[in-house]
Amino acid sequence: MSSKEQRLTEFKLLLDEVRKQLLDGQIHFDIWEQLWPTEENVHVLNAFRGFFLPTRNAHLDRFFIKVSNVVSNRATSPSFYRLLNMLSVAPSLGSWHRHLGTSESTQEAKGAP
Repeated sequence: MSSKEQRLTEFKLLLDEVRKQLLDGQIHFDIWEQLWPTEENVHVLNAFRGFFLPTRNAHLDRFFIKVSNVVSNRATSPSFYRLLNMLSVAPSLGSWHRHLGTSESTQEAKGAP
């Protein structure tokens, strides 16, 4: 695997991990929001307060952890910072989606096996 292919693979994996972090954060936020007391559910939430209060707080904590990961500047975090650093070093990584499958389709067009 060439250095360029290796960087592209690393970029795709990092991009996917950032996407997962954002999706997980959205899911935790949605659950936290659904566990917020309303007129319809306050009686159930109060009846089982020992369960719902820590559960709601845990989902809010996880939401903030996920958001913190994607805005972190740590070298090990799946973050926008790392993605942008990779793009600053190799701007061509930003156009990887345009070239999906081009090597196979180019070879097929030329009649290569």
